[in-house]
Amino acid sequence: MILQALHDLAMSDDLIGDPDFEPKPIRWVIHIGKGGKFLGFQDTSHVPSEEEGKKSKKKPKPVPAVFEVPLDAGLNSRTSGVYAGPLFDKAGYVFGHTVNEKDRTAKNLARAEKQREAFRERACAILDATQDEGVAAVVAFLDAVAAGEIPALPEDCGPGDLFGFIHAPDIDMLVTSRDSVRDWWKRERTRPVDDGPKMQCLVTGKAFADPDLFPKIKRVPGVQGDISLVSYNAGAFESFGLESNENAPVCREAAEAIATALNRLLHPAWPVPERDPPTLPARSLRIADDTAFCYWSKGDGAFENMLQPLFDADPSEVKEEVWNRLWSGIPPAESGVDLTPFYGLVITGQTGRAILRDWFETTLDKAQRSVARHFRDLKIVRNAPWKKNESPPPAIGMRTLLESIAEQGDRRNIPSALAGEFVRAAMTGCLYPFGLLTRAVQRSRAEIGNDDWTALQRRDARAALIKAIYNRMYSSSNANGGESRREPPPEFREVLENMDPQNRNPGYVLGCLMAVLERLQQEAIEDVNASVVDKYFSGASAAPKATFDRLLKNARHHARKAEGGKNPWFVSRLERLIDELIVRINVRVERGQPVGFPLTLPLEQQGLFVIGYHHMRHWLWMNREEREVWENDHDKDGDLPRAMIWSSRDESAKATVTTT
Repeated sequence: MILQALHDLAMSDDLIGDPDFEPKPIRWVIHIGKGGKFLGFQDTSHVPSEEEGKKSKKKPKPVPAVFEVPLDAGLNSRTSGVYAGPLFDKAGYVFGHTVNEKDRTAKNLARAEKQREAFRERACAILDATQDEGVAAVVAFLDAVAAGEIPALPEDCGPGDLFGFIHAPDIDMLVTSRDSVRDWWKRERTRPVDDGPKMQCLVTGKAFADPDLFPKIKRVPGVQGDISLVSYNAGAFESFGLESNENAPVCREAAEAIATALNRLLHPAWPVPERDPPTLPARSLRIADDTAFCYWSKGDGAFENMLQPLFDADPSEVKEEVWNRLWSGIPPAESGVDLTPFYGLVITGQTGRAILRDWFETTLDKAQRSVARHFRDLKIVRNAPWKKNESPPPAIGMRTLLESIAEQGDRRNIPSALAGEFVRAAMTGCLYPFGLLTRAVQRSRAEIGNDDWTALQRRDARAALIKAIYNRMYSSSNANGGESRREPPPEFREVLENMDPQNRNPGYVLGCLMAVLERLQQEAIEDVNASVVDKYFSGASAAPKATFDRLLKNARHHARKAEGGKNPWFVSRLERLIDELIVRINVRVERGQPVGFPLTLPLEQQGLFVIGYHHMRHWLWMNREEREVWENDHDKDGDLPRAMIWSSRDESAKATVTTT
């Protein structure tokens, strides 16, 4: 169960420590002496070093020190109402005025005055309950503030900065950490069961009284502010006479542990001041504008630490043998199978609430094997040029793959549901969602005429996606040993990384033909405003017969014009290649009758059309060395069509054209 797994994570990683307290970034500490004498402000923040802030292009902001303070659910759910923190809060509550002068309107000042009075009243209540001298000093300081003795705030104080108090004899311990204050807070948090247990916790199984509101989750993508994982805001969601969170009873301790675990997963560097290093590594990936993938295991964290650079395909991070194996699509060695549980969670923020889109549990061994298979399935030749003086990454990253199916590569347009299903397929080895094929084909048509660098990168990514979807859909078994959900058609042939001369699927052959016609036009017209691909790619991939009849007529004119150009031998080879591909289409037999160009292509064949175009386009631009390697790999049995032999073994073709 997902809630139990999150609860176990909080317990095993000791994320909650004392369940009545939580870590908070306190930017400013107010030092006070006996009688509430103001001794000065202390800025606890530090500016991240170059190493800490290297991934951000912006100037790093000061990072406040983290202190353990009372865990108050009221603060986490505070919105427009006035609710004061227990001896720590923002400037408005402590001093009764806003930080920015432009915000000091009559309305805001009146509100700040109410906040200051609420903060003082709560401090007085804590003093009555504890009789602590440190709390007494805080109350005396607040009385002086109420009388108008307000110290000048630090110049770089921000509206969201938190203020805490240190009583002079304590040196570096907040007033909230004094023994009497801690004991008081623990008593406050202990709610006796008046009439016996009322409910059983879904997570721990313990009996408890009425459930509280679920603690807030921070940093959920897609929403502003903090939201609840469990909430009921309408009667339509309630049943059996139960109200609000009684419909999903979780005791306070378990709810806080679950919320803490989720906050840790979504935090880029969860603070643990008592440990070395003082932060925990990230355990989430942003896969869409409003969706994140969280992951964790009970192991040593080595595999989890790889996922960020693996899915980003960051070549600078390829240092360890295991990473290279996974990137190359090689599963981990059989010896030492790791059966440690591995968990994945896809969370989306929408309309003020958290949506758990997916959840899966597997083992570290299966997860590594699935990731290796994921990268093996995606292997394909790439047409896009890479950055100057830089080697391309060994694989296409998940971020690029998902952006390739979004309009103009904008992450805000990535479908959240598809992104979640795609992550599940990559991490568990199940089938890729069929919706990815639809999106990839649609975006291929829409962006085919865009030749800028980023568009070419997305074009490569879409071709890799279609290849992976098609091969995994019709493979005999998946990574987990289960049988495929679909029987492969009789003409099925696995899509290769490079151009396949034996693939006779109509969609694949027609895609290859489109690439050859484009290359022939380029030989005839050097500077064409709109190529045949720009004009006809979409129509040719959906309704080939009507489109290719016209394209082949134009091809004859292009061939005659190009024969008088610089490369007549190359034009001759292109014409032979066109003839070879047309023959493959015209000799097809369906239901015992020969057929030519199909009237229409189904979606799967349209995907193969994209692959064929991609493969042939790369093949036509191979240099001599690359072509010889390809021919040697594909002509082992001597069955390579002569129209596709362009290396030194076929120099006679060039010599014949030259002599003529």
